[in-house]
Amino acid sequence: REEAAALTAVFPVICEISSPEHVWCRGGGGDPILVGLMVKEGMLKRGTPLCVERKGHKDPDTGLQAYLDIGRVASIEKDRKPADVAKAGTAVSVKIDAVNSVLYGRQFDHTYPLYARITRKSIDAVREFFKDDLTKDDWSLLLKLKKQFGVV
Repeated sequence: REEAAALTAVFPVICEISSPEHVWCRGGGGDPILVGLMVKEGMLKRGTPLCVERKGHKDPDTGLQAYLDIGRVASIEKDRKPADVAKAGTAVSVKIDAVNSVLYGRQFDHTYPLYARITRKSIDAVREFFKDDLTKDDWSLLLKLKKQFGVV
């Protein structure tokens, strides 16, 4: 059960792209995006679904800011070595398995912060199985993202 929950659980994170020179993609939607990220808050884990704000768009259901899903973190490297987790304040290189229709440079660029896509299911999975893995700061970030995404 815990392995199944690990796929559902999303740990809270906010990242920034280091600079435009730290982004490699072939340009076709659906190709992996290789990007240098700085973890600002929370913890970045392999498998985390990432999203960005759709600037100027509102979600028609909630009236809140709309978000665009980019894809899931396929792998993380720190100092050229594979890593499973990157904590706040860490610079890492990340491979994102991109969603088919997303293009770097068109829908988002290096000025957009990347957020972990939080859902009700993911919050419940974290609460049930990974409660002890989160610090107080991680919990407050989770609550902040929950409000930001309008998760009920």
